[in-house]
Amino acid sequence: MGLTRFTIKASLVGGIIYYSVQEGLWSKHNESLKLYEKIHKNVTPYLKGNIPTEITDGIPPIPSTADLKYWLLTKWNAGVITSVKFVADSPSHITKAYEAVSKFTQEKTAQLIKSE
Repeated sequence: MGLTRFTIKASLVGGIIYYSVQEGLWSKHNESLKLYEKIHKNVTPYLKGNIPTEITDGIPPIPSTADLKYWLLTKWNAGVITSVKFVADSPSHITKAYEAVSKFTQEKTAQLIKSE
């Protein structure tokens, strides 16, 4: 069980790193800006159209590409450190998410069985 769990976690982290390299996250800042612009273009309409305003009222809007360009030029190293920390911590985040979903589904299943 331990080896399987480690293999799954290592595969997820490796996949995240591989995908981020292929998309240009770790290359020159211009490539990172292109990636962010692509994400911004695809995510912003989805967020506006599918998430209720009660949830998004307190959340600031996604920064524009110009804002990100300034940030990349001034805070590049901090961004890299934060990204690496996120990737390094992703196995524990995935584990916590799995446990939360598992607990939720078990509770709902128990409620359904109890109500029948």
